[in-house]
Amino acid sequence: MVTPRLPKVMASAEGGPVVPTPADLALLDRLKNVGDPDSDAVVDDLFAHGQVEHVNALLHDWKTNGQPLPDGLPDKVVTFLTAGLAVPAWADQAAISRGQRFEQQHAIEEGITAALHTTIGRVRMPMEMSAIDRAVDMNDPELFAGKAAQLLVGFYQADPFGPSGNLLVDLLKTRMMHSAVRHLLLADGWDQAQWGTPINQITFLQNWTMFTNAAYDTLPKFGTAMTPQEQADHLHLWRVYGAMLGMPLDILPTTVADSLHIAAVLKQQLSQDSAKANAQAQQAIDAMTKIVSGPASPVVRPFVNAFVRYIIGDEEADHIHLARDPLLDASVKVAVPAAFTTINTVGASGLPRGEFNDVLFSLVQRWLEREHGDVDLPMNTSLLPAAST
Repeated sequence: MVTPRLPKVMASAEGGPVVPTPADLALLDRLKNVGDPDSDAVVDDLFAHGQVEHVNALLHDWKTNGQPLPDGLPDKVVTFLTAGLAVPAWADQAAISRGQRFEQQHAIEEGITAALHTTIGRVRMPMEMSAIDRAVDMNDPELFAGKAAQLLVGFYQADPFGPSGNLLVDLLKTRMMHSAVRHLLLADGWDQAQWGTPINQITFLQNWTMFTNAAYDTLPKFGTAMTPQEQADHLHLWRVYGAMLGMPLDILPTTVADSLHIAAVLKQQLSQDSAKANAQAQQAIDAMTKIVSGPASPVVRPFVNAFVRYIIGDEEADHIHLARDPLLDASVKVAVPAAFTTINTVGASGLPRGEFNDVLFSLVQRWLEREHGDVDLPMNTSLLPAAST
């Protein structure tokens, strides 16, 4: 079977705007009402039989890929989870291995970049935020950032698919969590005519491109240039991740150019500025600042602003009214690539790069546990009240 290809990049050589093709718009129209059918069927059945809380309790301590499934799960859940613990047959194991080595070598840069692009990018996407606002308390941005960090750490482990990794488990729990939110919203007067299915495949594709393209767009700012082979391996690895998160294979871009193009189309068609988006972006940056600096966060925030502006670019930073500081902004552009070039060349604190990553991720995990206890990814059993209009 031939995998349909997304349209090629249509931007001008000078970086002009991308013009959506009829095929682009038809793709978005098709995906607007598509959720995650396999996961949705399982979770809808759990709601119908009053088993959601029971299954959440059983899955709470299921953490690693090699850990046996808990006893007592309904048969449909066992079948769904077992299927999701296998890497797709079409996956190229050699490309995956090369991609994972690169991800591990540059996990800090990619993790920071993906976190910033997805956190700040999604608040300007009302199709997605209309669902997130009912499922997640955005007045607690640290917990929201913590759950995102939980998944990010899994992506950048040394062996995310191995028995000691937790990525496969976290992807499956995320799928079921999304399905629970869909079920609850559709039963609560969700405006499907306006937004389509909650957390639909447009939302998935939008987030997938932000995660995937972060490497192509931003690693050079850290002093790292990807070779064509590294780009291809990275893309293949993230196609595997996308498929395992419930995305249809035919919508996953097969070239870097396709991925950059569809990302530009999604941004053009779906992104909107608003006071609410600006406030949520600022809250998210506040939370990130606190993670980095703790009680010193007000003092450190101007430096974080400069760093965020450098990573996401002036256009995105201006959309959320991120403060400018000419001196700090100029300093960051020199300091960041110099620092990471040194880290990549000689390691940090005498540690090989992989060990440095492990230490840093361990510190993030400990922060999550200290601030929020055991950060799990359970199925929602209720929604937050709808915002008054």
